[in-house]
Amino acid sequence: MMPETTGWKPSQLPQWPKKDDTFRLLVILGNVAHFAGDMPLVLWPELVNIGDWDHVVYVPGLRDYGGGGTLQLGDEYLARLEQWDERLTVFGPGCKTKSIYFTGPKVFIAG
Repeated sequence: MMPETTGWKPSQLPQWPKKDDTFRLLVILGNVAHFAGDMPLVLWPELVNIGDWDHVVYVPGLRDYGGGGTLQLGDEYLARLEQWDERLTVFGPGCKTKSIYFTGPKVFIAG
């Protein structure tokens, strides 16, 4: 996504109608925004709240750590991010979640 350079906005995510009997999960797989900038502070509230997702899972990528950041800065950012919203699960070296398991006949996953 890298909105710093691409101009991408969370409103560009596809919108599916919400169904009461379906758990809606958005999986974000890396290279979202550089940890070193202020873009993540703007981006995450929008990502989590747009689209009525029941839960969002984030797996950071190599480029998230780029942009003038360090491994320590990125790991600290992920540790703070996982505390930010209960609907957000973050996978990172210092994060508490190591795996996630969903079950049910109507789980909708988009990523």
